[in-house]
Amino acid sequence: MSNDPTTVSKKNTFLFIGTAVCMLVGLIIISELFLRFVVAPSDNFYKQLNFYHSVDDVRIAAFGDSRLSQGFYPFEDSGVVNLAYASENFEQVAQKLGYFLESKKADKIILQVGHHMFADYRFDDDRRDYQVFFSPEQPWRKKLYLQDPELRGHLLDYWTLFFLGGFKIPNQSEFSENGAVLLDMQMTMPPTEDQYYYRKTRIEEHTLKDGFENRATWDELRDTIKRIKDKNIPLCLVSFPVTPFYSEPVSELEHTQAAFDKIKTIAHEERVPYLMYWDYYGDDTSLFRNLDHLNKQGAREFAQSLVEDCGF
Repeated sequence: MSNDPTTVSKKNTFLFIGTAVCMLVGLIIISELFLRFVVAPSDNFYKQLNFYHSVDDVRIAAFGDSRLSQGFYPFEDSGVVNLAYASENFEQVAQKLGYFLESKKADKIILQVGHHMFADYRFDDDRRDYQVFFSPEQPWRKKLYLQDPELRGHLLDYWTLFFLGGFKIPNQSEFSENGAVLLDMQMTMPPTEDQYYYRKTRIEEHTLKDGFENRATWDELRDTIKRIKDKNIPLCLVSFPVTPFYSEPVSELEHTQAAFDKIKTIAHEERVPYLMYWDYYGDDTSLFRNLDHLNKQGAREFAQSLVEDCGF
């Protein structure tokens, strides 16, 4: 007796759908395990996240983006911690700092600011919700790592790195005991072709558009300063050192100086010190890993100077 073609077709359809669903579920499970047990342990964000939640009561807490994260390396027994992370926009910095003030304690605070933190590229990406990661309840611990937009968005890149890196995720940086992300390398001078290309990219990213001064982020900066002052915590604002290879062309952009003038005005009105240290090292590039980030040695040296200059 021959099989009914319609019945056979339905069976094949169900088999195909069932197989596809099983493969999809398997892919999700494998990807989740890969992110959870391979990627996250080597990822600087999760290292810093766990470090942040381990901090309770410190002498000085420092917040900012990659310039502080990589450029502020205090001595381990100094009671000073680095809670900055690369590419955070100011809203994320402020949100993290707000949660810190709610549940932790610092005698003094250093806050990195810069014109680039108000550039469009800092607001266009699918960014992490810091309430999930930095609130005292830590909702992220109950979520899938696939729900992290940064990990999920680079999943294919991680798999590529994993296979090309000999079944591990390579990480050139060193995560210090006090939260700094350190790179022990020195900027090549004269600049290479790659460095010129990187500078071109940075200039494009850090170019402020018309209307930048109307961003609500400026109100967030002022509110953050007031929140810290309301806690009677001494605050020091700082723009981190960069090389002339970066500062000279970026200073010539239309809105750069206006942004720094606005930062100075807010600091003056709120009566907090602001250290504009772009040219701190002049033409000396030996303490930089690239055109706008200090290297490990520079981070150590600058941290000591900054704490002293802030009067801390």
